[in-house]
Amino acid sequence: MLLAFGVLFVLAVIIAIVTLRGLNRTGAFYEEAITQGEEIRNVSDHLTISLLQARRAEKNFLLRWREEGFDTAYTNYVPVFTESISFMREDSKQLKAFGSVAATLSTGEITQEQYDADIATLNTKHRYI
Repeated sequence: MLLAFGVLFVLAVIIAIVTLRGLNRTGAFYEEAITQGEEIRNVSDHLTISLLQARRAEKNFLLRWREEGFDTAYTNYVPVFTESISFMREDSKQLKAFGSVAATLSTGEITQEQYDADIATLNTKHRYI
């Protein structure tokens, strides 16, 4: 009788250890996802700001080049436009690092094979599935 309670106690301890380990791993993955989400949001906000600045510089150039003269307008607005475009390219490179692009991204549809390949990649990368 005492042996049965001892076995049950050992099983309960093993289950508790496995559960706590899984909970800790899940919490770590959750924290990593939140951190990456914040980074993505910051980079995408910077990308949006750069886009708006480029559009403003383009608009200002097109509206004012006749009044200011081409050379003056070019000097005032094109460097801002070019700088904003280069920031957008850098932000795009940073965003690209956060995830792989599916081969069917242009159609918006994903095949079962692509889905299985993505899951397999996640499985080997994180070992939690």
